[in-house]
Amino acid sequence: MRFSPENRTDPDRDRFVLSKGRASEGLYCTLAAAGFFPEARLDDYLKPDCPLTTHPANKIPGVGACTGALGHGLSIGVGMALGARKTSRPCRIFVLTGDGETQEGSNREAAMAHFRLGNFVWIIDNNGLQLVSAVKDTMGIEPLEEKVRAFGFETSRVDGNDAEKIAALLDGLNYSGDIPPCAHR
Repeated sequence: MRFSPENRTDPDRDRFVLSKGRASEGLYCTLAAAGFFPEARLDDYLKPDCPLTTHPANKIPGVGACTGALGHGLSIGVGMALGARKTSRPCRIFVLTGDGETQEGSNREAAMAHFRLGNFVWIIDNNGLQLVSAVKDTMGIEPLEEKVRAFGFETSRVDGNDAEKIAALLDGLNYSGDIPPCAHR
């Protein structure tokens, strides 16, 4: 992604939306390692008066959107990507959702890909789990890849535990087309 603590307000920077809010710890560690705030601040996670909570809030340097209600991050990201295209901004928008979130109606509406946003990447953590149970026991979503493709996305599978493979996949995507890519774990 093209962003840094020095250019965090640049309208042309790439944006990342963590819709899978309960994975905030990983986002905070990444932001601290990138220099958005001191790594020592991570020790205050979940302490009173600390902004590092279970769901990211945009008052934290480097966080672009509040995603407390699961299912809203995809819609926020689509709006960001549409706004970037309408203003001819070169930024790319990356949204990470959990597979359980794909059950949400707002995600289905955002995923319709009506706007053909090549600058938008939807990353789905398809680990089969959601907050308190298996996704399949709550509401089946399979065949997820075929459903995402039916919405108009290109899909790719990658081992979500292999950072090098993820980076290679994201580096190789076509961000200038009119078919939104989707990295599917």
